Amino acid sequence: MKLDLLYEFQPKVKPWDEPCPSNEVVLGALSQITENLRLGFGVSLMPPGFQHPARVAEKVATVDVLSHGRVEWGTGRSTPMEQRSFGVPADDRSREQWRGAVEFVVTAWEQERFSCRDDLMRPTWI
Repeated sequence: MKLDLLYEFQPKVKPWDEPCPSNEVVLGALSQITENLRLGFGVSLMPPGFQHPARVAEKVATVDVLSHGRVEWGTGRSTPMEQRSFGVPADDRSREQWRGAVEFVVTAWEQERFSCRDDLMRPTWI
């Protein structure tokens, strides 16, 4: 059996006896011991409250560089249970926050420098 793509998910709330690995660490390590395996960020949680989209852009881009361009990126809003645990609204507000965060990440990858003025993400210059 040949494995072409592996997705590592980023759960934040699990039973106490299960590990919650950091997907960028796992995928970064795999990038160093594989040559052809595509490395997928299953779900990068991004509504503000989980992590700032600038950090997501950095983490994913770093693994992409380490793997010589083998990264696949997926993102999402999380589950209502995880949202409540992190104080993220589990309604349409988090959907809009997530959309803004996705735009932020994509813009960070496409432009050498940019600025963002968003009440949810605070002014950011990158």
